[in-house]
Amino acid sequence: MNIFSSQNIKIFLPPERNSLNDATQYYIELIEKAIEKAGGSSMRCNSLSEINNKDVVLTIELNTFMQCFFKRRGIKIIHWVQGVSPEEVMLTKPNKLFYYLRCIIEWLIMKFTTKIFFVSEAMLLHYEKKYKVKVKHKAMIIPCYNKHLQKDTFFTPNRYTKPYFVYAGSLSAWQCFDEMLTIYKKIEEKLPHSKLTILTAEIEKANTALTEKQIQHFEVKYIPLEELEVELSKYKYGFLIRKTNVINYVATPTKMNSYLSVGLIPIFTDAVGDFNEKINLKEYELKISGNINIEKAMQKVLEFENNTNINPENYYNIVENSEVKCTLLISHSLYVPVTSGCYNKVP
Repeated sequence: MNIFSSQNIKIFLPPERNSLNDATQYYIELIEKAIEKAGGSSMRCNSLSEINNKDVVLTIELNTFMQCFFKRRGIKIIHWVQGVSPEEVMLTKPNKLFYYLRCIIEWLIMKFTTKIFFVSEAMLLHYEKKYKVKVKHKAMIIPCYNKHLQKDTFFTPNRYTKPYFVYAGSLSAWQCFDEMLTIYKKIEEKLPHSKLTILTAEIEKANTALTEKQIQHFEVKYIPLEELEVELSKYKYGFLIRKTNVINYVATPTKMNSYLSVGLIPIFTDAVGDFNEKINLKEYELKISGNINIEKAMQKVLEFENNTNINPENYYNIVENSEVKCTLLISHSLYVPVTSGCYNKVP
């Protein structure tokens, strides 16, 4: 029986955890709609006191999983794995004790949950290999794609005639913000009419970094998620720079979907497994190595800018018909991977 079809699923979101950014809020709503579509119901819980031992509960953080696992024995837990937490802590604030503690929690999640949501097939395979467990039978893939293709944005007047660059997202270490700015600085020296716009909530930090790099033409601002499509459609290129490591390999950054859905040319690395294997933009592909070489990256962008004439209709058709189409057009339901690389509904 489909666990979502006849259950009232409680989504545990303690307010003190402050875990709902714009993107997470979107995916929680997607999951709620999918549960309803499957014939079930859901409710958000702020406190553990609202959860009983016979409930089915969705958790989205290691901390909230632990609370439910140890204090509400007997409940069925669905856990949404959004990243590789132990590896992330070693990248940002290296601490071996925290690393091993998080590994133990991840192992508990793999062994004792009823269902697990992963953001990519690469992430599923990572956990099976790391903990020597088989979880595919209870796994669901919810890739970080939340936008439909907006054909009209590909035809925004003059958008492909000017070298305007954009980056949308946080400044976390794995986003390679410093490397991105260094690449852009080199580009700006060769293309003095270029401009870089940073869309982030970390405005002060971004302004400081841009000033330190002595970048001349830039703008930093925050744009709410519901206004992002309109804003992104003003630019030609979108940066998505990641280094080759496990954190990036198993991810599916929402930026790629956000960029492609409105006709941006993504400047991305081969470090994200699903993107490297499933995205083929043909003559409009600007993919660089995850072992980042600043000079080579700059040269590739300059060659593209100087030699590629973008035909909006052609570019739209490539995006629309490529293998990424199936993930770009994900509807409000739950999906799992099949061998074609597309996504099918959960039975």
